[in-house]
Amino acid sequence: MFEVRRCQPSHRDTVVETLADAFFDDPVHAYLFSDPDVRRAALPAWFDALLDAVPDGGHVDADPDITTVGVWHPPGGRPDDPPDGELPAMV
Repeated sequence: MFEVRRCQPSHRDTVVETLADAFFDDPVHAYLFSDPDVRRAALPAWFDALLDAVPDGGHVDADPDITTVGVWHPPGGRPDDPPDGELPAMV
């Protein structure tokens, strides 16, 4: 049976690492960060920022080893858009 648990703040680094590894070969991320060395360095910051954007009522779940991760946003919980002309520093 597959066990799922709510992640705690102490799990953040492992969650970020799991997400960065899982999406390393994703076509969108490969396009945004075409150099594999740059992508390997950038994706942890990318996913760390994603976790910062989880709105109230959202959460992160994972298996006990944190090798699978789900980031949940509640309905209507879309984070605010950045002001016009501003993008995160990692892009």
